[in-house]
Amino acid sequence: MWNSTAKQLKFFFFENYQVKFDPFNDVEFKCARAARDAKRRELQRDPEKRKKSAAVLRGEDYKEILNIWDEDTPNGLQKKIFYIASHELAWRGGEGAAAKIEHFTKEFDTKNNFTGRIEYNPIFTKTTQGGSKKLSDSKWLIKNTQNPEVCPVRLFHKLIEKRGNSIQVDRLFLTPNPNWTSSNWFKNCPVGRNTMSTWFKEAATKVGIDTKKVKITNHSARATAVSNLAKKGVSEQQLIKITGHSNSQSIKPYLQMDTEHHHNVVNAMRSEIKSVEKGEQSTASSEASTSRSTSSIGLEPEFHKQISNNNNSNGIVYNNCIFNITNHY
Repeated sequence: MWNSTAKQLKFFFFENYQVKFDPFNDVEFKCARAARDAKRRELQRDPEKRKKSAAVLRGEDYKEILNIWDEDTPNGLQKKIFYIASHELAWRGGEGAAAKIEHFTKEFDTKNNFTGRIEYNPIFTKTTQGGSKKLSDSKWLIKNTQNPEVCPVRLFHKLIEKRGNSIQVDRLFLTPNPNWTSSNWFKNCPVGRNTMSTWFKEAATKVGIDTKKVKITNHSARATAVSNLAKKGVSEQQLIKITGHSNSQSIKPYLQMDTEHHHNVVNAMRSEIKSVEKGEQSTASSEASTSRSTSSIGLEPEFHKQISNNNNSNGIVYNNCIFNITNHY
């Protein structure tokens, strides 16, 4: 923003007053910029004013968010599929509000049988300056056979069914009809973007999360998805296939080191130390055992090794051994 303003000032003064000056080399401009940087560092040191990224949700909190909504109501059905799709498709904060019916396509096999997957490939405009184009890699809503209650494919089909034939709006999430029990579930108009932007924060408040201390937004679902996949060992190149980023550098802000992730890292380090200590102890105990066994018969360790290595089915063969035997009467 600062650099853009400087360039505009440079252009403005030249166009209107034919004055050439370089804001980046101007003394007063440099002083103002230094003051801005100093203020920024001061704010960064203040935890209450520091810029915070969208927080990652714990697994328990995410499950609670899914269970508080009744899918047999228009509001509950939409929000339930929104929370699932936001996580499993790693949606950006406003991507759910822009989702359209045409972005979802059923997948069929060569015999025209439904595979149980719904392809999702939206048209992004965020980074597409030359016109709209589809994602290079599609994502899919996949059946959840282990927990049908939160199956995104089943909920998606139910949502399409409840839309009815009178809906002409192509947006996926619509405004619920107050009289849905006696008429259509939804109105012929989409949910407002500002309204949808509060859906995750609203759900977090319902399950008891203090949203004043923890920043919860719709973007939290995307951060949660990336963080959970990273914990499972998914590579960065695979992660960008899910998030839709152009390179792995863009996903680093999402890789938040939460308590569980940090415990996994520390436990991995501790297990490595234990394995090294165990190896050293076993080596030491083996050497001590060898020393005790050889001293009991008056042999040096190296001769004992020769004796052990020359055992066969016909008896023991002793090579190059010296015995010091003293008889006591």
